Amino acid sequence: MDPKPQELEQLKDKTFILHLSIPLTSITAEHRQLLNRLQKNFSAKGFRPGKAPLDLVQSSVSEDKLIEEILSAILDKVYRQKIKKYHLKPIIPAQIKIINPPLTLTTDWQIDISSCEKPRLQLDPKYISAVSKINQTKPANPTREILNSLIKHTVVNLPRLLVDTDLNNRLSQLIDQTSQAGITVSQYLKSKNFTLEQYQEYLKQQITSEWTINLLIDQIAEEQKIDVKPAEIEDYLQKYPQLDNQRHLVPFVLLQDKVLAFLKSL
Repeated sequence: MDPKPQELEQLKDKTFILHLSIPLTSITAEHRQLLNRLQKNFSAKGFRPGKAPLDLVQSSVSEDKLIEEILSAILDKVYRQKIKKYHLKPIIPAQIKIINPPLTLTTDWQIDISSCEKPRLQLDPKYISAVSKINQTKPANPTREILNSLIKHTVVNLPRLLVDTDLNNRLSQLIDQTSQAGITVSQYLKSKNFTLEQYQEYLKQQITSEWTINLLIDQIAEEQKIDVKPAEIEDYLQKYPQLDNQRHLVPFVLLQDKVLAFLKSL
């Protein structure tokens, strides 16, 4: 018999997997609470609103729907508890895998929840002299030259889960965009001389580059004690009020500008 895995499994690339066992007692308790909530707004012939028997309420909802609602409620609570218990800081939505399908209302549930934390990169201190040399040559596009140099001086192990999540999001966006434009994904890819496999590889490279740059900005800011003050954010939003509905992006935009200014001063 295989040994039971530890509840928390952490991989070198900062992926983590929570191996959860949801006991039948918890499932039954959540099931009862769900039926009680449904009962309050349930109407049936011969019963006053909210007074129908629970078995009648249950018969009005498919078991699959009940399980879906119970699973969502339980995992929401358990995931938050485990994140706090193990001091985890996930940066992407959790992915759920059912280990003992199909789920029923009469057995324990075995479920894996996966996500990842922000990976830590290794930045060679020689980047400072390399960027200084670039500044001395006064290139036409200093920002691009500097970022390319930083990437060459960086080692980072991005979680596969992180890259795959971003990849799936971008492919979904592509499907929506092509549908709105009245063309198929195949037609779009053909116009760009891409096969689907080539386009996926292109997106993976793009995602890897973008995440590496974002992590570089964060790390250099941390090392050089560069930060963004609340007043700077408000000043920026006054200057660009159209960004008010995206104010969560403003701190990083300002931090990026500050870090690039520091790099160009080397």
